[in-house]
Amino acid sequence: MRVQQRTERTRNTVGRAFVVGFTAAAVFGGTGLALSAASADSGQVTCSSSTAVAERPTLRLQDEGSCVTQAQRRLQVHGAFVTDAPLDGEFGASTEAAVRAFQLESGLEIDGVIGSKTWAALAADSVPAAAQPPSGQGTAGGYDKYRCGNAGDKVLLVFDDYSPTSENFRALVDSAKDNNIGIGVAPSGNAVGDKGVDVDYARDKGMFVIDHGYEHKDMTKLSDEEIAQQISRPGIESNFVRPPYGAHDDRVEAVFAKHGKRNCMWNLDPEDWNNKSPMQAADEIIARAQPGSTVVVHLNHMGTDTSTLPAIKAGLSERGLQMCTPWTKTTPQQMPDSYCS
Repeated sequence: MRVQQRTERTRNTVGRAFVVGFTAAAVFGGTGLALSAASADSGQVTCSSSTAVAERPTLRLQDEGSCVTQAQRRLQVHGAFVTDAPLDGEFGASTEAAVRAFQLESGLEIDGVIGSKTWAALAADSVPAAAQPPSGQGTAGGYDKYRCGNAGDKVLLVFDDYSPTSENFRALVDSAKDNNIGIGVAPSGNAVGDKGVDVDYARDKGMFVIDHGYEHKDMTKLSDEEIAQQISRPGIESNFVRPPYGAHDDRVEAVFAKHGKRNCMWNLDPEDWNNKSPMQAADEIIARAQPGSTVVVHLNHMGTDTSTLPAIKAGLSERGLQMCTPWTKTTPQQMPDSYCS
């Protein structure tokens, strides 16, 4: 999630925020761990796999050393850090974004800092079952924001941001339609029209169109009025909003609700922007998708290669999974809670 600084999750993501509790101690390498991390300078502390959480320093961007290496290793174990990424002991942008992704998936405060609670979660052998979306978790009237209109056991891809050209956008939509795949598109409002995104074309082909804010700003840092401006300007006019970077809180959702809009998140992120080719991202989706997966990808990354769609469909089919299908009629601006079931 990290090489290209402006894309999803580099500053703050996501993917799935589930409420999860950890006990007052966690087990790391067979050693009981307390939940408070040391506040010492990270460069002055040496960490190994047996170092207690209480003795581990709080880590943040630009820190370095053996404690950062241990954190990177645990992030890799949990699937938040690219498997073949170097464990270089440097807390750079890629590590920060991996921390944010892990915090999002584990139901922790998403600040990109490894403090006591994040250390304890990293120390666990796996993300607890409570982190999986239980029935009713994150729902309102049956709507699950982490599945974003995907109400059945199929796989839904939602493409964020912008397309390099209008031709590329139409080719992606055409590929989806030709292969009987229903996809979501969540463009930034300022990418509509002469900047490559034609939402009417997507709707006419039966695709799911979602608002992504007008200027791709972190809405948790905006006032209520500024959030309203981001989600109400003409162009996309959807009743679903995918907050940029996945950044949202109760206040942001309250503004959404005031304007009759659903929060539209995801539960699987293949990090197509993180120094991967479109087909590498497709392979990761094929390997990791589960029934009901809603996948965040990007128009300007995996979306630039239309051959990924039939490849994903074929690969998922071999695993017994199906993708959402397009509507047989034009999708409206005001969508029901379920696009795909």
